[in-house]
Amino acid sequence: FPGSSVLLIDAGGSSFPQYDPGRSIVAPFLRSRRIAKVDYVLVSHPRIDHYGGMKSILEEFAPSEVWSGAAGGGTRRYLELEETAKQLGVKRVILNRSDTCRGIGGVQICVLYPSSGIGDDSSVVMRFSLGQYHFLFPGDIRKKDEERLVELETELASQVLKVPRHGSLTANTNLFVGAVRPRLAIFSVGYRSPRAEVIARYHNAGAEILRTDEDGAIIVETNGERLSYRTHLSGKRGRIP
Repeated sequence: FPGSSVLLIDAGGSSFPQYDPGRSIVAPFLRSRRIAKVDYVLVSHPRIDHYGGMKSILEEFAPSEVWSGAAGGGTRRYLELEETAKQLGVKRVILNRSDTCRGIGGVQICVLYPSSGIGDDSSVVMRFSLGQYHFLFPGDIRKKDEERLVELETELASQVLKVPRHGSLTANTNLFVGAVRPRLAIFSVGYRSPRAEVIARYHNAGAEILRTDEDGAIIVETNGERLSYRTHLSGKRGRIP
């Protein structure tokens, strides 16, 4: 954020406990950006591909707060993560739609989902705003969650969208895409490529597509008046007016 505060949203993970993307991927990237401390971390969804690498981040980067929904992962590895946070004295912050929007470094951060009473496996959805630009991070929401967000008349329109559920057809409905109207749709994907139908929906909505399997690391920066992006692997660069 402006003023140097850092928030990390998720840290990857897999069903193989010996594979730690927090240690092998996320931490080296943060160091390459000369980031020695992460102030806040968010576990957007209590599934291993979101929190599996977070324990290493807590141990090395000493965040002040861990943000998450009300749900726990219900697994030994999630309990280990919670225990590590407790031992390190990291404050646990439970997020809910009813929370007042929070400001960090001039950026407005609003929790859009879940509402109280929503099932434990619901993903956290957050919208960040700075000046004229908005970023939407919907985690692993599904079709029913997208429908609920629209029913709640949530302000979803955002120039930058981290595409939900890695581009799966279990999310990314026409209703949701039309409500967000992104100019830049970023797919976090690996060996399972996003569905062609989903990519077409975002293309048809006027979005430029970036995807980690083809573009590598994707850097998006804004000062609230201009927004630019660049990619590490493909070398794509551009601006969003």
